[in-house]
Amino acid sequence: MHGFTILETLVALVVAAAILSVLYGLYGTTLGGIDAAEASTRATLLAQSRLESVGVARPLHIGVTRGQADGGYSWIEEVQPKIQKAVTASSQLIPFVVRVTVSWHDTRGGHSLSLDSIRLAAAQ
Repeated sequence: MHGFTILETLVALVVAAAILSVLYGLYGTTLGGIDAAEASTRATLLAQSRLESVGVARPLHIGVTRGQADGGYSWIEEVQPKIQKAVTASSQLIPFVVRVTVSWHDTRGGHSLSLDSIRLAAAQ
């Protein structure tokens, strides 16, 4: 007897379908992971850019500033004086804590990341 029986052909099709469904699931998971990594990278770059410009490209002001960026990202900049236990009268510089928080939403829900830095400003 030569050739395949119908039963052998059906078993081969079931095995092929199972393998293809697993591969399709892996493909979707990989694409979702790539999208999440890209969104996180964009948020990090936005936060770094905002953080680097505080006190350099824009004056250092105590308080909170909010804004929107392209791609559905929102950001919050917070500038507060850094509390020190001992402050000397001869100090010419005052340290400030600067925090930038970037938030965004995707198919997996809402996300945010924060970056902090210390900026020095002349005493007034």
